[in-house]
Amino acid sequence: MSSDWKKIPASDIDASAWDSCVAKNNGAIFSLSWYWNAVLPTWKGWVKGDYDAVMPDALIKKWGIISSNKTPLYVKYVECIGLNLANEEKTSMLQKITGKGLLKGIHVQPGVEVKGNVKLHRVQIAPYLGDGISRELKKNLQKAERENFKINFNQTWEGFAKFMKRHHPYEWPQVQQIKLEQLFQSGHERGMIKIASLSCDGLMVAMQMYGVFNGTLYTIQNASDKDYRELHVMSYLLHHLMKEMHDQHQITQIHFMGSSNKSVARFNKKFQATDLEYCFIG
Repeated sequence: MSSDWKKIPASDIDASAWDSCVAKNNGAIFSLSWYWNAVLPTWKGWVKGDYDAVMPDALIKKWGIISSNKTPLYVKYVECIGLNLANEEKTSMLQKITGKGLLKGIHVQPGVEVKGNVKLHRVQIAPYLGDGISRELKKNLQKAERENFKINFNQTWEGFAKFMKRHHPYEWPQVQQIKLEQLFQSGHERGMIKIASLSCDGLMVAMQMYGVFNGTLYTIQNASDKDYRELHVMSYLLHHLMKEMHDQHQITQIHFMGSSNKSVARFNKKFQATDLEYCFIG
């Protein structure tokens, strides 16, 4: 089974063939080659046949000495993707990458169980419901609509970075800033990652970096001004972002990438999000 696969450095991967495999087999935006190039330039990829199936590998050497094998920042989990790929083969390949490295911590796609020091994490997916939203969310939106809000669906990185530094719940780590900017620039030039902002009387009150791929809206990173949260600014921004992306890109679902946080998970439930468990192997 594994003899059909070969491991290839990122620089030798046929990006077009890799991304085509991900797209055809309903993979996530964070499984695309350019996405991994942005968040972990030294990654390698496992390829089966003529890109009939693919799987990223995060095993690298830190400082040229210590082997590290951790899911990169802004990658929710590692996927093994391919046409007619049996679950047994997915499990075998994902098991291959989880046990390596002195520093370990790999998140494995939902629906696959691997052996090791396993903890369960959560991701949340919601169908696009248009106006068929929860009563609580409708009430929140009605309150928000009394305000003089304006939305920009294509905000600049500079504006987002300035807002994040001011309103991130804790001091925004430098490594996150660097990786997120690299990811934004790479995705933005492809038209797949953008930033939406909400302002009130000229003052920015909420921002959301988002990705769109294969009919799915991905919520990558957001922040809001705590002084405006009682006006439900994040709910208002997300609701209108979903409607805009449905109209422009025919999205059918929303992938909430920050769902491991309990308070965030409760917030996502307003959008009828359902829980999906996946394994973390440390």
